[in-house]
Amino acid sequence: MTRAFGGVVSGQVTAVSGTTLTVSVAGGPGGADDDSTDEPADRQVVVSDATTYTRTADADASALTLGRCAAVRGEADDSGRVTATSVQVSDPTEDGCTTALGGMVMRGGPGGMPGAGAPDEDGTDA
Repeated sequence: MTRAFGGVVSGQVTAVSGTTLTVSVAGGPGGADDDSTDEPADRQVVVSDATTYTRTADADASALTLGRCAAVRGEADDSGRVTATSVQVSDPTEDGCTTALGGMVMRGGPGGMPGAGAPDEDGTDA
């Protein structure tokens, strides 16, 4: 069986029973037992009073402000510049930026990556 990366499960909720959710996920990490298939598999998730919940809402580019966290999905060119197809924006927590994007959790400082510096007044890394 494939284990979810870092305990992350991402997919569609197909059942809720008490403190247990059933999430249907595609193949790959956290997905079907055979990583070579795209067949969905069910994963059981247990929640408690300590579980926190976040709701995602539609936004536009005005949500991107200095000091907020961003997780970007897109295509990178040879220089590393990414053409974004989606951007997830969130507020930093006490631990810095923690954003789940496509089942992957990214943690980091104010710049979003471990060891990244906080942006200065011009929006560049200090």
